[in-house]
Amino acid sequence: MTFELQSKVKRLFYLLLPLAFIIISVPWFFSKNSESMILGLPNWVAFSLLGAACFALLMAILIGFGWELSAGKHDDDSR
Repeated sequence: MTFELQSKVKRLFYLLLPLAFIIISVPWFFSKNSESMILGLPNWVAFSLLGAACFALLMAILIGFGWELSAGKHDDDSR
């Protein structure tokens, strides 16, 4: 695999991972009305808040590690 193809695959991974994480973190499976609570909140609210916090952490990690890869070779901020 060439370096250029490898970087394109990494960029695609960095773009698709957050999308997949958002789809997974939506509480699809809470279709029944449940009486159980977590910290005074319905289960689906607690799940959504946890998913939002994990998504924020994932984005911080991806931005921290993949900033140069996302910017590409042509973007030069050192002018």
